[in-house]
Amino acid sequence: MLRLVVRDFVVLILCIVAVVSDGRNVIAGQTTAAIQLLPTNREADRLRTLEDAFENHTGDTLSNYAELKTIVQDFVVRQLQAAPAISDDSLREQLRKLIGRTWAELPDGGLYVKSDTGWGPGSKQRVWAVAYVVWLGTHGPGGVGVVIDSYIWESTRTRLAGRQDTDFSGYSLDVDWLASGPDHVNLLAYGRTAGSNGLGVWKAIVYTCGAKGVVTVWQSLTVSGLTVVARGDLIALRHARPCEGAASSACAWTYEMYVLNNWTTRPTVRLVSREIREP
Repeated sequence: MLRLVVRDFVVLILCIVAVVSDGRNVIAGQTTAAIQLLPTNREADRLRTLEDAFENHTGDTLSNYAELKTIVQDFVVRQLQAAPAISDDSLREQLRKLIGRTWAELPDGGLYVKSDTGWGPGSKQRVWAVAYVVWLGTHGPGGVGVVIDSYIWESTRTRLAGRQDTDFSGYSLDVDWLASGPDHVNLLAYGRTAGSNGLGVWKAIVYTCGAKGVVTVWQSLTVSGLTVVARGDLIALRHARPCEGAASSACAWTYEMYVLNNWTTRPTVRLVSREIREP
């Protein structure tokens, strides 16, 4: 029976990072020559108006949030149609100009872009995963918006293939990219409820983004004090059992290792090991 003993979580993290390269900076077949970057000023101005409304609690939040998502979607479709060879970094920078600062701890956080493959003259399809988080004015469900979109470029058209915008409502957002196939992008999204105290309330979900939209592959239970490292086909989690009457203290830690199977075709997630430690 296969069993991994996690002796030290930090060592485990270093092993994952050392063994598997995430490939974020090199995408085969992409070229930045003659890339048409669309202007963003008009859309950015409108989004700043919507973001001010969220901050100041003016207008209808749901309709304003729907408009924000539509503006971002329309821009992404037009940008990908105009430049299907655009690099992930360039598309992310375009969206950063559009959306501005997202609701994230780091000024450059809260916005994620990844494509499945590069693009060339003979390409017939290219898929992108785009994820972002925006502050809607309050802590808790409905007060923070998290959007995960799947876009597809084909020789005849570019379209939004699917969207997930409910799973992480009221949560922060972090994304780790996983091993992916030639026609889809696999990712692990995880976050903490806005305004939660102590170790916090967390969850993690593996999605695959492709022509069929954003599909859930695996989901964790709601946990406390979650730490996540995911690269390639490996996912390492650590979460806490809070002490009774002391939400900020952990009375036990659970260490889990998962593997992403069949990631080139129809991905599944399998638990490899679990270990519980008490201080």
